[in-house]
Amino acid sequence: MAGMAGWMLDEVASAGRENLDPFHVARYDAKEDAGAAGELALLSGWGLGPGAVVVDIGAYALHHMPDFWKGVALARIRRMLRPGGVLRLRDVVYGFDPADATDRIEAWCATGGAEAHVDGDWTRAELEEHVRDEHSTFTWLLEPMIRRCGFAIEQAEHSEDGISAAYVLRAEGP
Repeated sequence: MAGMAGWMLDEVASAGRENLDPFHVARYDAKEDAGAAGELALLSGWGLGPGAVVVDIGAYALHHMPDFWKGVALARIRRMLRPGGVLRLRDVVYGFDPADATDRIEAWCATGGAEAHVDGDWTRAELEEHVRDEHSTFTWLLEPMIRRCGFAIEQAEHSEDGISAAYVLRAEGP
C-alpha cells in the first residue's frame, strides 16, 4: 500500500481465504458452476453480441468489501461502461429482514456438510466463515446503492432462501 492514503482499503487483506489459499481456490473453482451457457444466453438477450467487449471483474468480489467500498467499486465500474452498457452482478446478498437473520442464516449454514469434498456442497464451517468474515449485505441496501451509482436494475433474481441475488444492470446516461 506504499504511496496510497492510509484510509484506502487493503485489497489483499480483504480478499478472503477463498482467493488466497490455493487449495481453497481450486476447490471453489471445481465446485462453483457459474452456468456459463445460461449466462451467455441471458447476456445475448440483453444485446451483447459477437462485437461486444466483456470484462470479468472479480467473481463474487463485492462481498469482500464493506458497503462503503461496494459503493466506490460500483461507481468505478459505472465509469468504465458506456451509457447502455450491461453489468451482470451475482453475489451472496441477503433478501430478508434483520429480525429474521438468525433463523435464515442458521437454515443456510445447516445445509452445509460436515466434511470438505470437491464434488460436494459447502461445509457448514465454510458457510459460517462466509457469514462471519465476509461483507455480504442486504438487498434493501445494495439495490439503492446500485441506482445511486448510475445503474438501472433491468432484472433482479432473488433466491428463495433469501441468501443470494443476481442482477442485470444497465449503465444510465453520461
